[in-house]
Amino acid sequence: MNQNQVTASLAIVAVSNGTTVNGYVRVDNGPLIQAWTKGSDKYTPDFEALAEDKRPIVIVVLRDVSSGRILIPSRLVFKYNGTELAFGEDGLCNTEQFAGTFKRVTGYNVSVDSQSYPMTGLRVMKNLVPISGYDNDRITISGEVEIGGHTVAFNELATDVVIQESSGKQYELFITSDKGTQIINPSEVLTLKALLYSGGDLINDLGNITLQWKKQLPSGEANLGTQGT
Repeated sequence: MNQNQVTASLAIVAVSNGTTVNGYVRVDNGPLIQAWTKGSDKYTPDFEALAEDKRPIVIVVLRDVSSGRILIPSRLVFKYNGTELAFGEDGLCNTEQFAGTFKRVTGYNVSVDSQSYPMTGLRVMKNLVPISGYDNDRITISGEVEIGGHTVAFNELATDVVIQESSGKQYELFITSDKGTQIINPSEVLTLKALLYSGGDLINDLGNITLQWKKQLPSGEANLGTQGT
């Protein structure tokens, strides 16, 4: 396998009365990557073949930088390639070109720092290749959050949907951390995990595959970590 670099990051989404809010988009149940096989309608992974609670779900995690407190948005707007998604009473998307492809899920339990928070997420209900035009797409999340009695807007935190043609053995590397790569207090410990997928399946035994963690320093790169963390 060719050597590739995978990175993870967060963004400053709002500043209000001296309070800075960082945010990042997280995808539970695997990365948003789907491949198609030329000359067939086979998609890998096949999202529609998965149990609903195993399908990818996109959420946004917001944190007060000064206190580390998790903030729950009071309003969310999901867009797919710039088109705002509307939803019916059953939560399913009823925007014409994306009808039934996504579902707005409320009360989804998100684990951050070993605490559980009920949040609203966007679950993928159908395969994404047919609506993609066979190239990469993007999901964005905008909304509002209450900070110190004030309503502050945040705009278009994004995650990419990777669409690719299947070409034999393919690997996708996914970096995850429930802290969003952010440490608030000096005593905190941040653990990043590397999850390697092939054909939509998580590879638990890496065999002869070597993962290398690197830290960017002013003087260059430094090696750190173990295979998985």
